[in-house]
Amino acid sequence: MKGIASFRRYFQNSFRRRLFGAFLLCSLIPLLLSLLVLFSAFRGSRKEQVDKEGRESLKLIRESIIEARDSITLALQELSESVELKRALTEERKERTEVNRLLFSLTEGLRDTVRFDIYDKEGNLRYSTAPYLESRSLPTDWGILQRATRADSPVYESSEGSDSRSRLFQIAVRIKGQREGGDKEISGYVLASLEEEAFRTLLSGKYGVQNGILLLSSYWRPVYSENILLPTELFSTLREEFLRGNPLEDSTGEFIYTVTPIEDMGLYLILRQEKPISKNMNFLMLLLLFLSILFGAALSFLMGSMMSRRLFTPIERLRSAMREVTLDHLDVRLRESEDELGELAGRFNRMTEALAENRRALLLNQETLLKNQKELNEAQIRMLQAQLNPHFLGNTLDAMKWMGKIHQIPEVAEMATDLADILRFAISPKEFVSLEMEIEILKRYMEIQKIRGFSKIEFHLTVPENLQNAMVPRMVLQPLVENAILHGILSEGEIELCAAEQDNELRILVKDNGKGIRKELIGPYSPPKEDLGHHLGLYNVDTILKKHYGERYGLTILDRKEEEGVCGTIVLAVLPLQRERLEG
Repeated sequence: MKGIASFRRYFQNSFRRRLFGAFLLCSLIPLLLSLLVLFSAFRGSRKEQVDKEGRESLKLIRESIIEARDSITLALQELSESVELKRALTEERKERTEVNRLLFSLTEGLRDTVRFDIYDKEGNLRYSTAPYLESRSLPTDWGILQRATRADSPVYESSEGSDSRSRLFQIAVRIKGQREGGDKEISGYVLASLEEEAFRTLLSGKYGVQNGILLLSSYWRPVYSENILLPTELFSTLREEFLRGNPLEDSTGEFIYTVTPIEDMGLYLILRQEKPISKNMNFLMLLLLFLSILFGAALSFLMGSMMSRRLFTPIERLRSAMREVTLDHLDVRLRESEDELGELAGRFNRMTEALAENRRALLLNQETLLKNQKELNEAQIRMLQAQLNPHFLGNTLDAMKWMGKIHQIPEVAEMATDLADILRFAISPKEFVSLEMEIEILKRYMEIQKIRGFSKIEFHLTVPENLQNAMVPRMVLQPLVENAILHGILSEGEIELCAAEQDNELRILVKDNGKGIRKELIGPYSPPKEDLGHHLGLYNVDTILKKHYGERYGLTILDRKEEEGVCGTIVLAVLPLQRERLEG
């Protein structure tokens, strides 16, 4: 599947390849189909021719065998009905000369291929067309004579049941005698034997020298074969396939077999033929087919490549020019012509000219817009940084006044000093300060808060030494700590400020162990639609971070109980880690 997907992507990623593939397919598919049709037609024609030859040969062989059988059977019938022969077998007189003359007369024309023997009722050989009369006998209680005794018509026996393998067939009839009371009795038997050489002569020239003939008994055992040498186990295989109606082939796949039965003789005639297309011929045809396809593919490849290149060259120029445009090279131009592609090139040239003009106007507008936006951001940042909590300043001054009047204690001087430092830091023109300086101002702020009455609030710092020189926007920590005091722990608790470096970012966390925060405020900081002044410090810090560093930076509100298992709130500030001072 991966190979198919890669092949598909190879063509889908290029218009030229798809065009070339289309030309190649349009020329190859008709050629391939034509060659396959011709190849199939030749194979079919050759198979039909071989099948026809096989049927004709089997028909001719079968007719020859039946004709020979009928001639032999007729002679046997005439001999079995001969009165002279019956008298010679039943009476004491032995008219051998007269019987032999009768025997040779009735078998005229058959004696060259068939041997005729006459046996008496005890199975002793009495007369024969053989050159020498043998002294032999056949059993009458089994075998072919026993079968002839019971049959009213000739009986047949193939060589698998004969004493001699040279005798292919034997045909026997009984000779009926006549008793005085009119009853019939057996006088003897007439037996015709067809020799193998005679059978070969009978079939000569009827099935082709390249073919083979095979004669099987009713049990599919070999009786006669010519040009065939088959293993015994193949006969059972051929019989099973024949009974199933399947085509007959041997294990080599080089030959086919055609079967026709000779029912009344209990024989099966099989013709073996070479396959219509031998393995060598099939190989040569496939090789020729492959070479033709290869030649056609090469020719199609050459023509398709030439045509696709001629059509694709202007498109490739347009493609390259469009790539240059995507790289902001708007001075690229195409050569125009009078055809459709030339018209397309002219429109492309006019488009690039219009784009170049629009770009110049856009750059001018962008410069003006950026300048105005920068001035607006700077003004907004300065305004936000100048916003100190008015409640803090009012309460601090009021505390300083009354403590100075009533108690006359030194904390007033300390508070005044801290407040002066904070005010000077707040109105400083520096937009960015070191984290160390920001923490120092935060400490002054916490000293003022303790004097104001928040002495039960413990403040802890966890800031690594290597982050002391990190640059941060001015006055971003004080609003976060103040938010924890006013909305978190109120009058008693702990506040912890931590700083850490992660992925080249500075992460500042302000933790408290107060009452926690509402669920709807957890997550990236989003200013509430109503009552913005309730968390004005968080809004200002988040806005300053986003204005300076972009939307990916700012504040995140976390539930401390979910994060650390302690009740309270965590405010996380994320900004880039910068160790050099930024201007503007």
